[in-house]
Amino acid sequence: MTGWHDHRRWFAALPVIVFLTSACQRHPASGAECTDIFDRIFALEFREAGFRDPVLERRKHDELAAKLAPDLQECRGALLRNGAVECAGHAHTTAEVSHRCLR
Repeated sequence: MTGWHDHRRWFAALPVIVFLTSACQRHPASGAECTDIFDRIFALEFREAGFRDPVLERRKHDELAAKLAPDLQECRGALLRNGAVECAGHAHTTAEVSHRCLR
């Protein structure tokens, strides 16, 4: 089983993935949308890694969000597919988020 920390590179790539994906019906991502997608990816990764402790989850989330603050800032304004945040909210895996919601 991989730990949540093994996937930090994926989080760092979020702005690039959002920006480079192309299709119709896109809009500039808001800060709230970037944060919502980050939160969902983090929660999925944390649970996929087998962790269930909500206190540990909050602490690790906050630590990673602080480290990735510049990347999350870059996400703002990147082109985001309409419905991507809702799609991520319903996704069951991080692969589903990256391959279905952010393409």
